[in-house]
Amino acid sequence: MTVAKRREKFTGVITQRGKLRVRGKRQPFAWGRTSFKLFVKIAIAMQYKPTHPIRKRLLKEVRQWVAWNQRLFSRADVWLRVFYETGGWFQIAEGEGMFGSPPWDPDIVGIDRYLDIADNVRSGGRDRVKRLTPLGVKSLRFLFNLSHKTGCCFELVCDATLKHTAGLSTPVVDHHIRQIAFECRKLQQKFPNAAVMISARNEWDAHNGTRTSLSEVNAWAGRFYRWKKGPQDRIAFLRPGIGWIPEQWPESTIIVDHGGRNDIEYRCGTKPGMFQMAAVHLTRGKGWEKIPLKKTVITKLKRQANGAPLGITESMYLLDKEDRERGEQWYRVNGTTPDGWTTNLNKAIEFYSSWPVHFAYGVVHDEKGVQCDVNWPRPITRLEDWMLNFFA
Repeated sequence: MTVAKRREKFTGVITQRGKLRVRGKRQPFAWGRTSFKLFVKIAIAMQYKPTHPIRKRLLKEVRQWVAWNQRLFSRADVWLRVFYETGGWFQIAEGEGMFGSPPWDPDIVGIDRYLDIADNVRSGGRDRVKRLTPLGVKSLRFLFNLSHKTGCCFELVCDATLKHTAGLSTPVVDHHIRQIAFECRKLQQKFPNAAVMISARNEWDAHNGTRTSLSEVNAWAGRFYRWKKGPQDRIAFLRPGIGWIPEQWPESTIIVDHGGRNDIEYRCGTKPGMFQMAAVHLTRGKGWEKIPLKKTVITKLKRQANGAPLGITESMYLLDKEDRERGEQWYRVNGTTPDGWTTNLNKAIEFYSSWPVHFAYGVVHDEKGVQCDVNWPRPITRLEDWMLNFFA
């Protein structure tokens, strides 16, 4: 089986000559919206029986969020960025989780098991975790089914909180990412029209509690490009030939980003074992709205992308005036707006409008996207109002 056929068979997203193809259709540019809590809502809902009112309410909110974003972007292939945040929040005090998350966020990985076997992972010991929890599998299945049915594309950040969790070693995180990929590959066969990309690490450089090195990040792409053969389960990182089958999620859909840098240091390109999507999370600061227009910056980024589609991600710059205090509380910045945030919609429009010229995809990150709250105090933000007009 050729590499190209392998990708077509197992994923709804592929890269080709610096462009994205989603379900076989070329995407000149794909917009997206950050949604921190969408997957958490799915995971909470899956803890209840199908007829339970809490499950029905939460899944209704998830579908409302999908429909709302499809309306905003005036298209059926809107991309949502969904953070799959795991890491033992259920054990900690109110307000002490990531971004002040409540302690009832579910643990769909089994974090205690990871901590117990941290020393056993690298040696391949028998006790290492080989599957997600049943809750994790059910939640992923719902996400794939949702993408399959609605046409929405999702970016799944699979260790957003693990990187903050004390006591986790890098090999444990590596193994966790691999197991997510293993489950996703099986689900892709069941839901062939689903388009789900894995972000192996969001902001790996900016929030790096596990002290993951650049070489270890680069190794992730190789770990996804694996082939397996025979009862001995021998592993190869190149396509060996007859009798070998692909074991992991295609590396073309794996994303990492530094987190606040105007360059891409990790290894990107079109060759097997490289990250085949190049995401840049630009730095905040003076003149942030003009960065994507600077010729020197774009030239450097395209050179670093090495033929991979170039994407811009994690772009929280705009706060509505009415929601400034709420946004500051959400990010726990003690009433001081971080450098680079603005309430000036014109600056944000200048920034967002420049994206399709140079990038293959872009993720908008604003305060309503963070909350994933269908009951937001105002029915529409200024950014959403602009989006409706811009895309219409």
